[in-house]
Amino acid sequence: MQKKEIILKKYENRRIYNLEEKKYVNLNEINEMILQGNKVKILDNKTGEDITNIILLQIINNILLENLSHLSSNLLHQIIEMQNHLFGKDFIKFFENTYTMASNFIKLTKISNE
Repeated sequence: MQKKEIILKKYENRRIYNLEEKKYVNLNEINEMILQGNKVKILDNKTGEDITNIILLQIINNILLENLSHLSSNLLHQIIEMQNHLFGKDFIKFFENTYTMASNFIKLTKISNE
């Protein structure tokens, strides 16, 4: 399957439209597009502003809600209390580097298991 960038437009009614397939899509469908290896670009139809990151954060939020609901309220309180430290520039760089290393490790593991 050819990986591609899919252009989507978000309308005032909060619906997101896939220009290529000429149909409305929801966050789960956008998630599936990304899982299939595609990139998405989401534009606000009225302003033309690139709102991709906002929508991707909504998708990540949904994933976190589904998969991390078992976290203790104590830990969640600590994350909120530490937000200024957790989401600073240094932590973001640390997170990006850690994610890259983990991603590379997973790819190498898949290759060695094939």
